[in-house]
Amino acid sequence: MGRRLLEHRSEHDLHGRRVVARRAFRRLRFSGPVGQSSLAFSFTIPRLLWPVPLHCITPLLNRLFFAAAWNNRSTVEKPPGLLDEYYDILDQVSQGLPEQLQAKLDEVRQELPRLFRPDYPTAFQHDDLLENNIHVDEATGRITGIVDWSDAIIAPFGVSLGGLETILGVQTQTSWHFHPSHLSLREHFWNTLYSEIGNISEEDRRSIEVARLFGLFRAHGFEEKDQAIVYLKALCLL
Repeated sequence: MGRRLLEHRSEHDLHGRRVVARRAFRRLRFSGPVGQSSLAFSFTIPRLLWPVPLHCITPLLNRLFFAAAWNNRSTVEKPPGLLDEYYDILDQVSQGLPEQLQAKLDEVRQELPRLFRPDYPTAFQHDDLLENNIHVDEATGRITGIVDWSDAIIAPFGVSLGGLETILGVQTQTSWHFHPSHLSLREHFWNTLYSEIGNISEEDRRSIEVARLFGLFRAHGFEEKDQAIVYLKALCLL
């Protein structure tokens, strides 16, 4: 049994988000009376060695986050105006990109409507899965919790899949350094995801990739331009 870690947030729409979160992540627990402005998110993670073996971490994230969000999808509608907002984000990020990245961004822009198909799931997503939000026990090196849900979003499935890169590499001021085995680990991640999800169409697989790429442009495209180009080249042109 893992320990629980708590993170407080204040939102006007806490009740609706709690409903969606409970449906998506069955192991997500909340504390505090209903209606209280401060809400504590608590997520219990089974004990797991950290940082190795990494081949065990990606199935864990799949089972508890990504596949869970797909399999326990909510009927909540996508926020109004979200597609236009995504177009606007890409328009802003596109300024000053080199040709290779511009071509990839244009590809994502053209395919964004895939994410807004009626049968493509909307999911509750962490959206800030950085290394400092994955807590470990210093004495044992085991995962004890995932914290900082204050930036959680309701969006087309896969927009937060860029969080995988936190496990597969390290960001510095000028570069992105991948784990030596990142390609095999990445393949293992996707194999596990599709195994957990079950049979899905090629259109859904492509939609997931478009969502992942959009999430990366959104997350890193607003860095200082030189840094943004370095990160986006490393992550979007694999």
